[in-house]
Formats: sequence, C-alpha cells, structure tokens
Amino acid sequence: MAGSCTAHRRLPEEAFPGPTFGVYRARIVDARTGDGRRARALVFAELPDRLHVEILSPVGATEAILDAGSGRVSITFPRDRVSYVGPADEQAFAALVGLRATPAAVVQSLLGTAPSDLEVERDGRPGRLPESLRIRTADGVLTLKLRTIEPVRGAGSTVGTGHVPPDVETRPVADLAAERPRDRGRDSR
Repeated sequence: MAGSCTAHRRLPEEAFPGPTFGVYRARIVDARTGDGRRARALVFAELPDRLHVEILSPVGATEAILDAGSGRVSITFPRDRVSYVGPADEQAFAALVGLRATPAAVVQSLLGTAPSDLEVERDGRPGRLPESLRIRTADGVLTLKLRTIEPVRGAGSTVGTGHVPPDVETRPVADLAAERPRDRGRDSR
C-alpha cells in the first residue's frame, strides 16, 4: 500500500482567540536601482494605525521591529539594543523599509482599505490580513505573501502602540535614516 502525505493546513485568523500575526515572505524592490531585498516578516495590523512588523533573519532571529500606533513609532534593533522613536510619519517607515508610507496607510492597505496615495494590489478578505499584498510607491515595491498565521504571544497588549522595549537605548527616528540599515541584505532582481 502506498503511503499518503497530508498537506500542512493553515489555520484561519478566526481560529485564534486574540490578536494574530501573519507570517509573510517579503520582498522590497528599490525603484531607482532595481535592487531587491528579501526577508521573512511577522505582521500585525489593526485599524486605524496599529502596526507591528518584525523582520526575521534566515534562522528566525528578530533583526528589526517596527511598532506604531496612536501617532507614535518605535523601530528597534534588538541585537544593537537601540530603539529609534518618533512620530509615525512617512519618513519612519521609509527609514526601515525604503518606501514612504505612513503606518496608518500601510494598515489600511493590509486590511483592505487602500489609501489614495498608495497603489495597492491585495488578495484576501477585507478586514483581515491578506493572502498577498503589493504596495507600489515612487520609491519601489513591497510584496508580501502569507505563509501562516500565528497568535500574538507575551506582551500582546503593547503590540501596535509605539511601545519601546525595556533596557534599550532610545534615539530620534530621524537618526535612523542616516544609518541606512535598509541597505543590508540586498539581493539582485
């Protein structure tokens, strides 16, 4: 008798009682150079502007965390024990991802209410994290493809609030752009 293989089935967001992360394969392409970067990302979004994104290394270590909500943002690099804090504007998201967009506009795009200043292609039910998402700006293109859904664990109440983790040095978010950490990990088209 031949053996059978069962396919891994992803549980829907509704299967979890609390907030959830979408685990995505992400790709960002710079419009000026055509250079691309790939990463795995944990994404949480809740209207109107609650956003939490963790960029993971190939081995699963958290390289960077963007947490925004109520008009505030913190961008934390755990390995360096530093967090850049400031207003949740286009410049903060651009400093980390390379695309100018407010966290609120990204949340609206993720949840299916595309803002007029972003070109968005989205596959998924409105109000839920998408199966796939493509955001195009003058700076480039961000593409997300959903792999799985996971529950938010630990400090779930601080996710999407602009929270700064304890025991990290804080600096103004404007300093982040000068350091250009987004240039790390480039791949070619």
